[in-house]
Amino acid sequence: MEKTSLSYIIATLRKELDLSLEDIARKTGLHRTTIGLIERGEREPTVETASKIAEAMNKPLVELLLLQEKQDTYSIKKRGVKEDCIINVNKLQSIDLTSETILSAIQHLYSTLDVIDEQLLKNGGKRLSELVELANLSSIVGNILGAGLAKSSNNTYIRNRPHAYPDLIRENGEGNGVEIKIALERNMPKGHLSKGKFGYYLTFRYVLTDESGNFDKKNRGDTVSIWEVKCDYLEEEDFSESNTDGDSGKTATIRNKVHNKMSLVYFDPSIVPYSHSEKKPYVGFN
Repeated sequence: MEKTSLSYIIATLRKELDLSLEDIARKTGLHRTTIGLIERGEREPTVETASKIAEAMNKPLVELLLLQEKQDTYSIKKRGVKEDCIINVNKLQSIDLTSETILSAIQHLYSTLDVIDEQLLKNGGKRLSELVELANLSSIVGNILGAGLAKSSNNTYIRNRPHAYPDLIRENGEGNGVEIKIALERNMPKGHLSKGKFGYYLTFRYVLTDESGNFDKKNRGDTVSIWEVKCDYLEEEDFSESNTDGDSGKTATIRNKVHNKMSLVYFDPSIVPYSHSEKKPYVGFN
């Protein structure tokens, strides 16, 4: 019997009220066997019958139906961004962004993915991270972050047209834009060679945690959680050509040493996929 069925609601409520089948039968005039069949989901109650049973439990039928609707709504734990993960705030001045912009963009990502996941799970499916390839997931994450950054930039940036460099351009048409790169875990952010140009870059790296934000290095979870954001001006020589299997054409990857030296502006030590401690921080910590 489904936990969202009216039969389940009736049976559960009757037991909570410490009423026996005989009690309900006496109050409704229905046979005990009939009530048992309804509670087991073997007989569908008519509106009149359901109303009698509800009245016997001192509940209007509409309340039982509302309980059923409440049970039928899947709700996932909503996440909040970690404000104490912001560091090196002054490094964002070069691109006219603030710590609030970064936090708002990450919150926008979490809220958007949570809404999508909630609907997918409610309809009996899986979370988005389990339905798409990781490369596509990273692309989705990048697009949502880009929208969040533009929205929270106080009219400084707007999103560029699709597949155009850079991802964010100045609303007034003056000054440098910002390219956004995304990578999973310890992978180096990369993009198509045509976009591997000099300019300002924001790189976001994420891990897949459980719903509560716990990260297991051996077993990926299903929830996107940002662990690092870096910002800096990169030259064309800071990229190396990559022909990784699965790439759609040649790609440009930020060189490992270059990325390690990029200014860290957001860092969550609780989910970092490297070995990291205060005495021995991971190589890209600065």
